[in-house]
Amino acid sequence: MENWKVDIWPPFSPQHIYSAYYLAKKATKFEKKHLPPPQPSEQVRYEHQAYVIGCVFAAVAFLESMINDIFIEAEREVSGDPANNILKSLPQDTIASMARIWRFGIRLDESNGIELNRHGRETNKIHKNLVGCLDKRESSTDVDWWNTLNKYQLTYYLTNEKKSPNGACLDKRSSAWQDVNLLAILRNHLTHYKSESIAYRGPTKKEVLTPSNIGELRRRTRKLLAGLKDRKCGNPLFQGRGGHPLEHLLGANCANWAFRISLDFADEFSKKTGIDLYLPIRELILNR
Repeated sequence: MENWKVDIWPPFSPQHIYSAYYLAKKATKFEKKHLPPPQPSEQVRYEHQAYVIGCVFAAVAFLESMINDIFIEAEREVSGDPANNILKSLPQDTIASMARIWRFGIRLDESNGIELNRHGRETNKIHKNLVGCLDKRESSTDVDWWNTLNKYQLTYYLTNEKKSPNGACLDKRSSAWQDVNLLAILRNHLTHYKSESIAYRGPTKKEVLTPSNIGELRRRTRKLLAGLKDRKCGNPLFQGRGGHPLEHLLGANCANWAFRISLDFADEFSKKTGIDLYLPIRELILNR
């Protein structure tokens, strides 16, 4: 018999998504109040960026905490004390697998995932072709440390395994996946920011040195900038001097994009897995 010890905590994901909603709304109102802008003061610039960057952080925190909430709810379900009843449509063996994997881990071979028991030994519960669903190979058996999107892939796989015995994956080419991945990259860039050298070949008649024409950044940063521009991110308060390297893109449009795509991704994931979101917070946001 396996013993389950579950610490009961209220979910934090509703607070995070409401924070993202609130900060996006504040960023929108702030921009309207300060347009058309004179040269903004340092206080205006910092306050504006606080709303936008705070929204990005909250939107990603929502997705990270929500997928953890789902696994913790599976543990509660197995212990006989579900807190939010969000897994009621799932088969009990699926919930048991989710709880066991979250608690004890899963070992990945070349293609499959093998559930472990509390002694760290492999069980006979094998999930075929799971590795192909993951965005990158996870080396740790501790799912808590996995990339967030890989946690969503694992959950989607487990909830759809009976329909597709050889593996079912979320589409990494979909706009929803690409948007959430870009949002996570943006959050990580802002959180772990390091000053970067910017190499210019020198202004010419054909090449004007402007804040929006940043030149040769490292490939990863250029890809992030291009992705944000493709999402129509921009900052109408930016006046072309000072600030951090992404300030010309981090405006209310970016904040609203971050809030919207995180909530849309969660809603779509809910429909595809049968896992309920926390309906009161969704209704509170959408009815305003």
